Parts: sequence; structure tokens; C-alpha cells
Amino acid sequence: MSEALRIIRDAVLVAIGGGLVTVFALVIRTAYKKHREKTDGRFALYAKRDELLAENHRLLVEIGGNVRCLYQIQLPQLDALEVSLMALHGEYVNGNVAEALKNVRKAKKQLTDKMLDKIDCADLGGAD
Repeated sequence: MSEALRIIRDAVLVAIGGGLVTVFALVIRTAYKKHREKTDGRFALYAKRDELLAENHRLLVEIGGNVRCLYQIQLPQLDALEVSLMALHGEYVNGNVAEALKNVRKAKKQLTDKMLDKIDCADLGGAD
């Protein structure tokens, strides 16, 4: 009987060992799966962050161009205002008016062209 008991004991130990190995493998697999989900989630957040940073960069570049464009139209507007004030003051402005008007029209056309390029809607008309 001792031989049969030893065989049963060994079989039970092998079964317990196999069960422990299976449980250990399942625990490792579950832990790896959770780790992988966290890593994938982190990479997805990194990708979204990179997209947002690229979009912000594009918008800042566009805003910078728009500010430069507005600055370019402000100078002719100031010239025209100066000529108007000179005329109101009674100073001779005949040549100045023509130059100021030309500058204002040129700046208006540049601004209109830039804005039409931004909104991609050419049917709104152009500057005269």
C-alpha cells in the first residue's frame, strides 16, 4: 500500500504544481495585459498631444501672418489719416492725396487677397 500511496501523493503534488504553474501563468498574462493597455493608452495620449501641438503651431504661424498683414495695412491707413488731417488744417495735399489713396488701395487689395486665401471663397469679391 505504501507504493500506491506514494504514487497518489506524487500525482497530487504534480497536479498541485501544474495548477500553480497555470495560475502563475494567468496572473502574469493578466498583469502583462494591463500593462500593455496602460502603455497603449499612454501612446494614444502622446499621439493626441502631438496632434494638438502641431495644430497649435499651425494656428500660431497663421496668426503671425495675419498680424503682419494687418500691420501692413495700418501704415497706409495712417498715411491717409495724416493726409486728411493736413487737408483739414488747410495745408497743400494734392500730391499726397493721390499717393495715400494709391497706398490704401494697394493695402486693401493685399488684405482682401490674404483673407480670401484663408477662407477659400473667391466669390466674395475683391478689392477695387
